[in-house]
Amino acid sequence: MSPILVVMTYVGIQVFEPKFDNALPEFERVVEELHAQPGYTSIGSLRLGGFEIYRAYDRSDGQVFFVDATTVFFWGSGGWAYSPDGPPSDAHLVSVNHIVGDWYHVRWYFDL
Repeated sequence: MSPILVVMTYVGIQVFEPKFDNALPEFERVVEELHAQPGYTSIGSLRLGGFEIYRAYDRSDGQVFFVDATTVFFWGSGGWAYSPDGPPSDAHLVSVNHIVGDWYHVRWYFDL
């Protein structure tokens, strides 16, 4: 593979890859929508700032999880979590990385 093609591919990925910071207002809008509904609420098939979201759902503790549609597999998935009281907690979470404010990048793995 030619070095020019490698560089062009890398630059193309960097230019067109969605950025969480750019999508943050859309993610926050969904958090507000879910919190406005009583009880457990979920929304499926969203596109937020270039991210394909399989499902967004809230929990009674105020946390909201967004499942990245490009990472959904039988054994796990990844996505983002809004967690106002610190890092999110869930029995299946194996990775939690702080992004900004109340936002975290998360990964889940499930027992098969």
